[in-house]
Amino acid sequence: MAELIRKSQQSTSKFNNWLQSASNLTAVSFVVSYEIMKFGKPFTDEEYIKKCFIGMSEHLFSEFKNKIEIINKIKDIPLSATTVRDIAVRMAENVTEQQFFDLKSSPVFSLACDEL
Repeated sequence: MAELIRKSQQSTSKFNNWLQSASNLTAVSFVVSYEIMKFGKPFTDEEYIKKCFIGMSEHLFSEFKNKIEIINKIKDIPLSATTVRDIAVRMAENVTEQQFFDLKSSPVFSLACDEL
């Protein structure tokens, strides 16, 4: 059991390492995309979220000396419907790879079939 947990953590860490090596903007794009997918929202909601975040930032960071820099960074976040779709595909591929890895490394597994 400990071996399976270790292998699962290795698979997860591969994705996390890739994400950490990406730029901060890409990481933010992944986080927002994940939340949209988790709640089953349309991929086009990304731009809506970005506009809301920019609007909130005007007030949230009003006392910060680097407010303009922060808002410009938010504007640079890649959040198009195509970007979200590509991120969804990458995440799905990663999950599939982890599942295949876990199945291959598992000494046994069960399969349930249902009558039609």
